[in-house]
Amino acid sequence: MGNYAALPSKSRAWRVQIAQRAALETLLTGPEKKPLRVLSWNVFNENPDAARIADALTALNPDIALFQEVLPAHIAVIKASFPYVSVARDYALKGELCHLVIASRFPTRRETILFHSDTSKPAPTRWARHAGWVEFLDSLSVDVVVPGARPFRVVNLHTSAGVSPSARQAELAETQSHFDCEGPCLVAGDFNSYAVPWLAPLLAIPLHYRPKDWLIFERRALNSWFQRQGFAPAVHGVTFPKFRLQMDQLFTRDITVETAVIERRLWGSDHRPLSLEINL
Repeated sequence: MGNYAALPSKSRAWRVQIAQRAALETLLTGPEKKPLRVLSWNVFNENPDAARIADALTALNPDIALFQEVLPAHIAVIKASFPYVSVARDYALKGELCHLVIASRFPTRRETILFHSDTSKPAPTRWARHAGWVEFLDSLSVDVVVPGARPFRVVNLHTSAGVSPSARQAELAETQSHFDCEGPCLVAGDFNSYAVPWLAPLLAIPLHYRPKDWLIFERRALNSWFQRQGFAPAVHGVTFPKFRLQMDQLFTRDITVETAVIERRLWGSDHRPLSLEINL
């Protein structure tokens, strides 16, 4: 490999990056081809310890990672772990902005950010106003270029918590152009799919329910909506342990899921990380 000490620092970094990419290509296209590791995780914008994010990345070792509620300090840690990082706005909490991030060990292209709203918009419900939320600002997608495979689309979403289930369904419809594409696609994120009929008497007034909202089993409706688009849900179980809810999910199309795990450890978040091993 040569004497790195004799090279300028930029040249050394370039040679190291080439060597890392060659090693990944060998893993993915050689006789012992290994699946891709994918992580989706709401890291929690009240998690001040970026070192916990670094610990999680070391332990889970994803090839591709999708994050929600990412603070600037978190972004710095993510960029130290991945050569390709795309960032968009997520939501604002009492004026502080957090972000959506897609990070990859493989080259990415066709980064697309859909603008949905501005931080100056008024909060739409009593609950959102009380919490200080301005939600669903952007959605984000990229195409990941994996050696020996077709490029595949990766989409990162975070729909609003402080609205009715029908409002979240309308938000989801706004993002559909991300995955109106041919070929393999993975959609992941925090969908806040917590609405069920027996909670409607509690939620109807603060979240401005319409009559149809009273009967929605939201997680079931979310899975059905994606299935009509040709996607399959990857995990089943509690992802938000504080209230024993599944609010996070990964949906795949034309992708083989080898393993799907809801991690038990939180690493300072209020959401559990979701890990997949996939083949394209």
